[in-house]
Amino acid sequence: RTQSVKCVESGILYFLEGKIFKEMVNKVSQKELKERLSFISLIPLFASMEPIHLNTLALSMNKFDFAIGDNIINEGDIGDSLYIILEGEVNCVKEQKVQRILKQKDFFGEYAVLFDIPRTMSIYAKTKVVCYLLTKSVLVETLGVEYKTIILKSIIKDAFCQSQALQFF
Repeated sequence: RTQSVKCVESGILYFLEGKIFKEMVNKVSQKELKERLSFISLIPLFASMEPIHLNTLALSMNKFDFAIGDNIINEGDIGDSLYIILEGEVNCVKEQKVQRILKQKDFFGEYAVLFDIPRTMSIYAKTKVVCYLLTKSVLVETLGVEYKTIILKSIIKDAFCQSQALQFF
């Protein structure tokens, strides 16, 4: 270490081991990082998150491709990841009936990750789909064990910013 850090007020300190940080930086080019940051900052789950958290998440996201008809998640399964659609469309199916269609910048799987409940719908690729994937373990590594609180605070902050009725609070 070449410098020391002294905390001047109570707070939470996040850190990444040097090895993990280097792996993440090497994995993502600067151009791709900018693209990921601009994309992830548009997602309501993360829109009002602190920049340090956004950067760390952007570095940690993995990209996955799905072909038309691929089953991405199954209703009732225990889930450990959430998906953000970069390209394409998916069908959200409950009891073999399409409930809704999600597209670019939409996300799914967040309930399983945030509330530890089984998957509420099955998700099938309607078109060729490219998704960013964030697992619970990545969220814990990047945001800490309080990742749920950080994400929920971001959602609440975004709701306050978007709501005309709540703007006065």
